[in-house]
Amino acid sequence: MTCATFLLTLIANCFAGYLISKVGRKTLFLIGALLLSLLWVSVTVLLNYGLFIAAIIPFFAFKLVFGFTYGPVSWIFISEVLPDIAIGMGLFLTSMISAGVAQLFPVIINYLPVTGFLICAASTLFVFVVVLLFVKETKDKTPLEIAEIYGSNAEDNNVSKDQLNQTLVVANKLGDKEGYVTSAE
Repeated sequence: MTCATFLLTLIANCFAGYLISKVGRKTLFLIGALLLSLLWVSVTVLLNYGLFIAAIIPFFAFKLVFGFTYGPVSWIFISEVLPDIAIGMGLFLTSMISAGVAQLFPVIINYLPVTGFLICAASTLFVFVVVLLFVKETKDKTPLEIAEIYGSNAEDNNVSKDQLNQTLVVANKLGDKEGYVTSAE
């Protein structure tokens, strides 16, 4: 089971970059949050009806959905939006929350073996609402444009506009396959 879970995560992560560049970060984050919430609810329903073997399927689906959407998008978004000094703090906080959840979740499931998964569903729905209301799309945006979207000033981050304008954009807005273009072109 561990090997199958790792393999599903690896496959999903290999294709996530392509999907993120085509669909966009916010859209993929929203889709991921909804699908993950539905998967946690389905685990609760299946366990409630005593379908313990069938309840394993949403766990594997969770690894795929998380690997395609929620997981990689959050890491990419953190690195795009936060200034350099805050990236480390954001990643540290994310890691600490993950470690806390890993320690606390078995206790919750021990006390609430069926309905405990609804806590996960509620938390992903909460993330959905936060992303819907407060997160702005950063697909095909330069670091300067992202800084302007979030009301940050490039000078406050010790980065000049020339440095930001020289940043490479992975694909131009027309979607042709000419490769990399700079925002100055």
